[in-house]
Amino acid sequence: MIAFQPMPRDVPSSVTDRARDAAKAAESLAARGELSAACEQYQRALVLQSDNEKFHCRLGLFQWRLGRVEAGASLRKATDLNPRFAMAHAALSSWYLQQGLIESADQSSRTAIELVPEDNGIIQSRAAVLEAIGELDAAWEMVIRLVQRGFTPMPLIRLYGRMACHRDQQPLALDLIERQLTDSKESPADKARLHFSAAELLDSLGRYDDAFHHAAQANQLARPPYDAQSHERTFDTLIKYFTSEKLRHLAKVDDRNEAPVFIVGMPRSGTSLVEQILASHPSVHGTGELDFMQHVWAGTVQMLSAKPDEYPCCLDNLTVDQASGMSQIYLQPLLAMNPAASRITDKLPLNFLHLGLIAMLLPGARIIDCVRDPRDTCLSCFMATFNAGNEFKHDLNHTAHFLIQSRRLMRHWKHSIDLPIFEVAYEQLVTEPESQTRRMLEFLGLPWDERCLQFHQSKRPVNTSSLQQIRRPLYQSSVGRWKNYERHLTELNRWFTETGEAR
Repeated sequence: MIAFQPMPRDVPSSVTDRARDAAKAAESLAARGELSAACEQYQRALVLQSDNEKFHCRLGLFQWRLGRVEAGASLRKATDLNPRFAMAHAALSSWYLQQGLIESADQSSRTAIELVPEDNGIIQSRAAVLEAIGELDAAWEMVIRLVQRGFTPMPLIRLYGRMACHRDQQPLALDLIERQLTDSKESPADKARLHFSAAELLDSLGRYDDAFHHAAQANQLARPPYDAQSHERTFDTLIKYFTSEKLRHLAKVDDRNEAPVFIVGMPRSGTSLVEQILASHPSVHGTGELDFMQHVWAGTVQMLSAKPDEYPCCLDNLTVDQASGMSQIYLQPLLAMNPAASRITDKLPLNFLHLGLIAMLLPGARIIDCVRDPRDTCLSCFMATFNAGNEFKHDLNHTAHFLIQSRRLMRHWKHSIDLPIFEVAYEQLVTEPESQTRRMLEFLGLPWDERCLQFHQSKRPVNTSSLQQIRRPLYQSSVGRWKNYERHLTELNRWFTETGEAR
């Protein structure tokens, strides 16, 4: 908790006292888990003292924990008011990192550690950023320093666990995680994260039964509801509406800007690897996972005065001018990321849900569809932790159901929309990297560049659950990974055998 400093003497004591009382009330509420009420108290304090950087910082931290978009603005206000407020710079760095704004995170964490180089929390924040920008040795040195000091908060343990897999330090990391799991004060969400970390470490040691046991515990703790029928209705609706005949009569944008490249597929199907390879080409800019299309979809529905469940039928009322406007809402921020790039990738995997709308708004776009053995895909989803979303991944049956629906929809898109779609199989990419990379570049209309085969040497910032993997040269050990867990995958095998999706 940030210590509150005495207020300037020229501030009336009644205002000072009321602001301080509101801040104290906010901290008490936050300690009880009442974060919304705590935010309200800090907002009251800031009405009285708008120039108090500590109040802005604490407000931003609570807003962040609530998932509110204004958190970044509050943290930036704290650093603007006091450029030497190191903890605010560190907090802002961590917030930027979670948003995928790696370069901004790098700048903020540099500032923080220059101001207070020996603070444990600031060192931890800097180590996380160094991992994201590919400075793995420097990140590891910082992590080890903190562990040796006995500083082991949850984010540091998870970072230590991720990096230990590739440094032959798994037993030490496992010991730390096991000790932490015995702490009854850990929340269910934090215990789930610890179990996922343990599963990754045990998998790297070849202790597959133990790894699966930890992953199952993690998913049970983190498991949200999954409505299979609702998802199936969504896929059915998209397939029924977006026929090739229907698309010929819907509004379509004339601008055929060829910069956007959508990399889609199931999570853990190779989307991060594909983007990293392509982004190593000098004409390609990789943006990571953008939520732009989700905002465009929501904005389109709102503009048509429709409800979400009235999509896509509401597109009957979309005019060409409206479609052009929504197209620019996507294109303008995308192109601003790198105006010199010929192609700009957006690798949010579930954008495959929006390909009908993309065909209307971005007719010059190209689609790369990533596929992988469905058993490996489902297992990898089950064993991995994600920041949010993907509620299907916590149960192998749910993951199988969603994957089968996704492939059904992709088959439909390939026959109904006129966007070029290139399918890349993970197994072929890792066993025949040059030939598959040449095919992808040809699909994008780009010349061959040897740097694409050295993708792991790229210093491009990355924020993905596959971060450690794409910093390494290509390896084939993940092909057929499901066989290590076959005794746990009887039902999963049945899903794909009965549907014919197994390959």
